[in-house]
Amino acid sequence: MPALARSLLPPFLRLAACGGSNRGSVVGPPESNVVIDMNGMWAVTDIERRNSPAPLPTASPIGAPFFPLVSGQFFGINNGVAYGPGAIPLFDDWGGVEPARYSNVADGRTFVLDVETAWLSSCSSTLTLRAAFSPIDEDTMLGYVTVQYGSDCSPSYLIHDPNGVFLVRLVRVAVQAAGDAASGR
Repeated sequence: MPALARSLLPPFLRLAACGGSNRGSVVGPPESNVVIDMNGMWAVTDIERRNSPAPLPTASPIGAPFFPLVSGQFFGINNGVAYGPGAIPLFDDWGGVEPARYSNVADGRTFVLDVETAWLSSCSSTLTLRAAFSPIDEDTMLGYVTVQYGSDCSPSYLIHDPNGVFLVRLVRVAVQAAGDAASGR
C-alpha cells in the first residue's frame, strides 16, 4: 500500500465513490463534519496516482495549479472562490476561451473545482478537470482530482501523462505579514 494511502487510511474509509452520490460527475471528497474558513493560501503537498502505476506529472511552463498536478503548487481561496497567479479564478477564461462547464466553490465544508474547456491556438486542446476536497482539520483538506487532457500540439511540454485520478492533500500555507517579512520575524 502506498505511503500516502497508509497515512490517511482512516479518512478514506469514509470516501465517496468516484462519480457517485448526488455530486454529479465530480469526484467525491471525503465525507466530513468539519467546517472551516477556507480563505487563505493553500499548497498541494501529497499526490498519489490512484488509477495507474505511471509516474506522477511534472511541472510544465504552461502549468497552472492542478494542471499538471504537481506537489508544491500554490493557490488562494477568497470569498468562496479559488484563485491562481494574478488573482484570477482558477481556469476561468483559460486559453482565452470561456469554459463549457465551470464550477469553482469553496463553502467551508467542501472545495469543488469542475472545469471543461477547449481552446485553439496553433493547435487544438481540451481539458476536463474535476476536484473535490473536504477539510480534515483547520489547515488540511483531502480529496480527489481527475484530469483528462488531450492536445494535438507538438511538441508537448508535458513530460509525464497528466491524465488520471489522484488522491491529493492540501495544506494551508502561513503567509507572513509585510512587517514580519521585512523584520525577519
